[in-house]
Amino acid sequence: MRRLVVTCCAVAVLLTGALAVADEGASFKGWELYSWQDQGWSFALVRGTNRQKQWDEIARARVRGLADAKKKLAALKKGEQVTWSAGAGGALAGPVPVALALPPDSIVQDLAAECARLGVALTVPSPVTAAVTNLDGMRESVPSLVATIAFTNPSAQACRVLRYTLVWPAGRKDVGNRALPVGAGATMTRRLKVETRDGDLAKLDRAAARVEVIAACR
Repeated sequence: MRRLVVTCCAVAVLLTGALAVADEGASFKGWELYSWQDQGWSFALVRGTNRQKQWDEIARARVRGLADAKKKLAALKKGEQVTWSAGAGGALAGPVPVALALPPDSIVQDLAAECARLGVALTVPSPVTAAVTNLDGMRESVPSLVATIAFTNPSAQACRVLRYTLVWPAGRKDVGNRALPVGAGATMTRRLKVETRDGDLAKLDRAAARVEVIAACR
């Protein structure tokens, strides 16, 4: 009997460990990505919480360079939410020995593209919003629509749209590797061609569509 109890306990421990590993890439409150410059760019990916984090928590999760940051993102489950926190004001509790900031546009674009490839939703907080203002049909052999998208920047800073995605219930179209300028207090429009390979065009309308934006403001 004693041997049976030990065996059961061992099995329970193994199962618990397996569940913990399987859940490692998931977070109920999403993930927070931090970045700062210190002899190159450093990154930290930590679980989201309802409280302000201390610098020590960020420092323990630190990795150096773009390649290691991509490895951390690759460990997340598809569909996870990542918010890129930039700027020290109010982001962390207590003293912060570095200046949290977004890296150059090329690095932001690279990580945004990697998240899109992995199926991870990346949010880069910025004041820029976007909406579909018009949809036009096109007379072509392949059915398509042209969406007019208005990007609005209500802030006092000039911004650049680095990546945007048109999403509707039956499809999506991702547009990356851009640096579309949106001046302070300005609105800029772009026309985007959407085809059947992007999704069901019959279900694409202004009410159902939304535009996800990744922008940098400095």
